[in-house]
Amino acid sequence: MMFAVQAAAAESASWSGYYVGIHGGYDWLDTDIGNYQFYDQDYEGFSGGIQAGVDHHLPNNFVVGLSVDFGLSDTTGRRTLVSDIGGLLFVTDARVERDAYGALRGRLGYALGDFLPYATVGIAWARHKVSYTQTFMGTTVTNLQQKQDHRGWLAGAGVEYAVANSLSLKVEYLYTDYGSEDYRGFWLGFPADGTVDLTSHNTRLGLNYRF
Repeated sequence: MMFAVQAAAAESASWSGYYVGIHGGYDWLDTDIGNYQFYDQDYEGFSGGIQAGVDHHLPNNFVVGLSVDFGLSDTTGRRTLVSDIGGLLFVTDARVERDAYGALRGRLGYALGDFLPYATVGIAWARHKVSYTQTFMGTTVTNLQQKQDHRGWLAGAGVEYAVANSLSLKVEYLYTDYGSEDYRGFWLGFPADGTVDLTSHNTRLGLNYRF
């Protein structure tokens, strides 16, 4: 439903109802790859997507809700190492990227008129890719090129503001631990496995249309 203003001194908007919206923000990600510290990377980029959810405004002005979001991102990192082995160059090129993400989360807020500060927790998913190549004496070998679905948890906080009759604007911060996955590749021609731990810091701005 549209925002309804109660006839009280505080003039608190009602946050009950369903909504859909869009969001965009900036991400700082970290990959911690076990056994091969060279491939640990901090990288960043933009992200954006859609969300939908429902809120229930309780009589004591607490607001409980549930939402789901999905988005795409261009967060990509690259590290290149050039080694001199007996006068011959040995080049290792490592790349990491996250191209899609999603979450299902609940939130608990407290309505202060048209403002709704809140905390949120939930489960998270991300599609992550790790690849690296090695070039020696003019020959390039792809040792690893693999995508994995990471699943974990998130927590954060934000504030939402009723800017119009059925529109609200929000800003929030989210910390996400996407968990660990095993990646199988090669190192100097020998089989080598690496465990990738993926974490993320995200700040985003969102716009919701409320029914």
